[in-house]
Amino acid sequence: TPILGMDDFLLVNADVLTDFDFRHLMQPSPGADLTLAVIDNPAHHPGGDFGLVGGRLRDIAPRLTYAGIGRFSPGLFAARAGQRFGLADTIHRAIKDERAFGVHHPGRWIDVGRAATLARARQIG
Repeated sequence: TPILGMDDFLLVNADVLTDFDFRHLMQPSPGADLTLAVIDNPAHHPGGDFGLVGGRLRDIAPRLTYAGIGRFSPGLFAARAGQRFGLADTIHRAIKDERAFGVHHPGRWIDVGRAATLARARQIG
């Protein structure tokens, strides 16, 4: 059994405050290796990460930003077991293979890993 198990899993950045409804990730799209929540580009990341067309992630403009929330297939990581690697490489490989999907989140999302945005999150309560 792979270290990540056999079932898809959710990966959520610990420094995100959001009202994202995780139920949007519970039913994967057929053929999906990953499904990511994407947001409109925050001020600290104006260029975004990838486009979203018809529910699929694409390496095109206009770009949106990865929200640090996603559903991943453990098979994406099997070939890299025991290695260090960047998650962005894995995401972009799934996009290239047309196995990456996305859900746009127009609601609250704050990166509380930054001093200024942490202060704003504390004001929200």
